[in-house]
Amino acid sequence: MDEKTWHVLERNSGLLVGNMVLSEEFFRLLKTEHVLPDTMIRDIQVRAALVKASIFKLKTFIVIGNY
Repeated sequence: MDEKTWHVLERNSGLLVGNMVLSEEFFRLLKTEHVLPDTMIRDIQVRAALVKASIFKLKTFIVIGNY
């Protein structure tokens, strides 16, 4: 990767990471391309599921609190 591309990616890394969709297809791609070890991919999937559940609970509490 050339230096110019590297700087562009580094400068915009927050946007890139913030807009990633952690789908099954994304995890399959990481696995087939050997980007991350399987154990790390599983850890990320578990963490993503916990975050999703926490967001759902928070939204539920907000709705209940409005009544």
